[in-house]
Amino acid sequence: MHATDWRLRALDPRQRAHITAERPARSPSTPQTFTARDRLLSVRLGADGRTSLTDLAQELGVGITTVRKRLALLIANEDLELRCEVAQPLCGWPISTSIWAHARIDDRDALNRLLAAVPEIRACIGLAGGTANLLISVWLRSLTEARGLESRLTSALPQLKVLDQAVSLRFVKRMGRILDPAGRSVSTVPMDIWSDPS
Repeated sequence: MHATDWRLRALDPRQRAHITAERPARSPSTPQTFTARDRLLSVRLGADGRTSLTDLAQELGVGITTVRKRLALLIANEDLELRCEVAQPLCGWPISTSIWAHARIDDRDALNRLLAAVPEIRACIGLAGGTANLLISVWLRSLTEARGLESRLTSALPQLKVLDQAVSLRFVKRMGRILDPAGRSVSTVPMDIWSDPS
């Protein structure tokens, strides 16, 4: 599960259907070559996901239709993920908890039951190279909820063993965004993974 799949649960089913109606269907295929234009699209949208197709086309020196088709393909192939972050302290879920755990991760049905039973889970990531083989990221409404979280997780997935837990009261950066104390974006850090870090 990715954080891009997590929902705030603020929209009703009709509203959710409306905003996803025009989304390209996901159909991961054989990886394609990520071109220089794809890189520019990725970096540009990382800086401002609301950049218009007109502006993207102008920066790339191609037509709007070309940009639209390429974006649709990148999204459908899951080469590019779009996500909308919220100001965590302002949305009613101000507490973040990271949990390192061990469980049989080959049992997909059991993991799906866990995700369904604890909808506050934002991400569940497989790990390698240590005792913990799962990292679970959870958003909570209060510190009080953190106390009962471990028992909720192990009730949903009895074979889960929680190894460690950390509570974060505030993030200063998320997904390339520098955040103010209220969790709002105030600036960006370019996420150009192809550039030389020196």
